[in-house]
Amino acid sequence: MTRVLTFDAGLHLGFGAIGGGKPPVAGSRLLRGGPRNMGVTMRHADQVIRDVILQEKPDVIGFATPFVGQVRIPIFKGGKPTGLFKTQPIDPNSIRPLYGVLAKVEEIADELHIRCVEVSEGECRNAFLNKVPRKSKDIKAAIMAGVRQRGWPCPDDHGADSLCVASHILDISQPTTSHETTPLFSTAPAPTKKSRRKKPCKAAEKV
Repeated sequence: MTRVLTFDAGLHLGFGAIGGGKPPVAGSRLLRGGPRNMGVTMRHADQVIRDVILQEKPDVIGFATPFVGQVRIPIFKGGKPTGLFKTQPIDPNSIRPLYGVLAKVEEIADELHIRCVEVSEGECRNAFLNKVPRKSKDIKAAIMAGVRQRGWPCPDDHGADSLCVASHILDISQPTTSHETTPLFSTAPAPTKKSRRKKPCKAAEKV
């Protein structure tokens, strides 16, 4: 049986593990340092990631591809809003910890020879929820509700997001256990199509 451990990257590092015949686990850690002191942040991330891996002993480690959007900035003229907007990328300081932590996850997985899988966040949400809300705040609330409905631990949205991703990776890695990730552990029919197994590689596999 496969134990899947996933990480929700950022300064508030979430993690979640399911499968392998063990109870689901979820949690999060606030990393020290911040975006302007990445040396401290990466050392703390390294410690947290290794501690969780040692505790959970996963067969697969995973994460969702980060979504980096843009922000809308109102345009003013003469001190008054024009009703027009311009778009610009999110503050780079908020992106550095996101990609830095994920790079650290891949590095440690490669060092420990554990298969590392990267999946689409949208696919995970579509598989986990019956209907995905439009607003980010509503999506987080729906995922947390879905986690609780399944009887899994839900300490915060970071841990819940991690379990959402872990659920999808477990389903595509080991389809016969899909009943473990359905609400209230109800029995779900096993897919007839076999999942395509991918060979481990140094970089995270994208599925």
